[in-house]
Amino acid sequence: MRWRCFFMPKNESEVVKMAAKNNLLPKEEKFCLMFRKYLGNGKKAAIAAGYAENSASVTASKLLKKANVLKRINELAKDAERKTIMEQRWNARNG
Repeated sequence: MRWRCFFMPKNESEVVKMAAKNNLLPKEEKFCLMFRKYLGNGKKAAIAAGYAENSASVTASKLLKKANVLKRINELAKDAERKTIMEQRWNARNG
């Protein structure tokens, strides 16, 4: 069995729901998800989230200074860590 490292929404309405739940704008939520996907590359995450490519580095820097964005990124990291541990345990038992 293979566990996903983090939850990736299937459509834009899921992003909107997740954003509202986490007190973020939809673009900010998408940035957080993309930040995890691109392993901490803020510029790539900002571009993937729909921010302008020519100012993506500056945008990422500004987003990473917002407390609610950092909190969400940390939540996603903890979730990924928990799922990795579960996968390791599964593989150890069913190897």
